[in-house]
Amino acid sequence: MTKLSRLSLVLNSDQYYAGLMEICQRFEGFTSDEYLNGLVASLEQANKAIFDVMHVEKVRVTIKQESRQLMERIMAISRYIDSSMYVQDDAIKASALVLKQVYDSYSKPFAWMKVDERVGAVSTLLRNLNAPEMQEHVRRLPELESRIEGVQKALTTLKEALQQVDHAKGTAPKGQPLMSMKTT
Repeated sequence: MTKLSRLSLVLNSDQYYAGLMEICQRFEGFTSDEYLNGLVASLEQANKAIFDVMHVEKVRVTIKQESRQLMERIMAISRYIDSSMYVQDDAIKASALVLKQVYDSYSKPFAWMKVDERVGAVSTLLRNLNAPEMQEHVRRLPELESRIEGVQKALTTLKEALQQVDHAKGTAPKGQPLMSMKTT
């Protein structure tokens, strides 16, 4: 059995983009051949599509990082509430127990949720924690307010990244069938 050789190709996206632009500019209007001009137009469209996909991929990486940061902050709040249940003060214990019940009231853990589902659940959690009847319990735990602000900032950043992906997907050109190119 022979081992297949693999080609490892590493592209610098800026050089690739510049090369495709140079090819398009070189052959643009160079000849009156309609077929060649059609190929150049298709190459320009493919170049723009590749560039858009690279942009979307960068934003997706950002979404993963922001989602991970949001999860870390949510878990930090959960651990902080859990640790507050073992304090000597009974009022802090009672508040921590109430806050833990609010946190545990979701059908599944935040880590198991998809990103869109997590954004909605965290928004609901923050709304519940900012409710007037919960403010007394939140204030009893000394660091909880600043941790909630950190979660709010992480959630806002994640929502902005998700909007960038939605916008990029909405403006991306739709692919065209390649059948017309095969027949010419």
